Amino acid sequence: MNKYIVIGSSIAGLAGIEILRRLDPESKIILVTVEKEIYSKCIMHFLAKGERERKLLSFVAEDFFLKNKVDCIMGKRAERIDKQLKKVILEDGESLDYDKLLLATGSHAFIPPIKGIKETKGVFAFHDLADCDAVLENVEEAKNIVILGAGLVGIDAADGLCAKGKSITIVDMKDHMMSIQLDKEAAKLYEDGFAKLGVKQIYEVSANEAISENGCIKELVLSDGRKLKCDMLIVASGVRANRELAETANLEMTKFGLKIDEHCRTSDDSIYAAGDITGRNMIWPYAAKEAKVAASNMTGNERIMDNYFNTKSTISMLGIPTMSYGTPEAPDDSYTVEIKRSADGRYLKAIHKDGKLYGAILQKDLHLSGVINQIVSYDMDLKQFEKPVLSLDYADLLVATGM
Repeated sequence: MNKYIVIGSSIAGLAGIEILRRLDPESKIILVTVEKEIYSKCIMHFLAKGERERKLLSFVAEDFFLKNKVDCIMGKRAERIDKQLKKVILEDGESLDYDKLLLATGSHAFIPPIKGIKETKGVFAFHDLADCDAVLENVEEAKNIVILGAGLVGIDAADGLCAKGKSITIVDMKDHMMSIQLDKEAAKLYEDGFAKLGVKQIYEVSANEAISENGCIKELVLSDGRKLKCDMLIVASGVRANRELAETANLEMTKFGLKIDEHCRTSDDSIYAAGDITGRNMIWPYAAKEAKVAASNMTGNERIMDNYFNTKSTISMLGIPTMSYGTPEAPDDSYTVEIKRSADGRYLKAIHKDGKLYGAILQKDLHLSGVINQIVSYDMDLKQFEKPVLSLDYADLLVATGM
């Protein structure tokens, strides 16, 4: 009987467990996680807004672990891996044997080296549930909240807090909101929406210094010299892979995280990895896909990870549904850019070159999402179609694939 250990309880860990159990019904599966609850970080802002109960943050059924016959060790940290003996040593000294190990330890918030930030209280992240709890425990005392970063995490924080009656300002180095996912035109709809809710926004600046009074943050000095009143600073300016546990096993690393091959296998044949720990494509869909590939190979069912599309994001903030794929802007004039706009605010965009799709934005009209998903999933050659990308439908795909 095979013995698998999965470390980490976000989507990568649980998607891996589901495939392990499906492909190896008689195996022993142990989940080890420092978390005490199962939850989705993507919907924490609903808890902050008071629109969702804590238990409804879970993304699996209540009987998930029972159904998949998983031994759960929750609220306990894995401290070390002995790859020679194939053991995981926990923080209390307990030792667990494994045949195959899946590392899905995720990531942590990156706190930039801003002058004075380490010495002051009132600075928070918004990366996990503990961060969300800390923000909610302190928000009532705050009057002026500054959110550093206008990416997905930053706007989640803003959305969660904008009904609290506080002065909120978003600051970002880029020239528009969600610059990784959206172009300026698509972003403007969200920027205007937040502005109507009273959320101020400052772009193309960074934070230079946190000024404190009696040990608590009071002002944030920006790179252009402006000073913002700030008694709560939420840092949402990026994440870094949790690589410490992998480093105890001397596994090979990249600049960004744990190195894996196309089978999601690390430099040790018995250890696999998925999700943010790898430091590449740090988004929910690819974490799940990596986990499924890893788990398949752990059970001896060969599968490779392909189609590393840069990003894929689903955004449904302020009642504005948007899907974003790959790059939101053409890198240069050699790319073809298709755009469709309508009077009711619908905005569709596709970016392609030499028959390959490099990016797409679907805003307020997602009917093409299935078509784009198929093009991306099967890496389709767009030159085989006589129509523009934004005019394709399923019938065109069926003809092209011979189905």
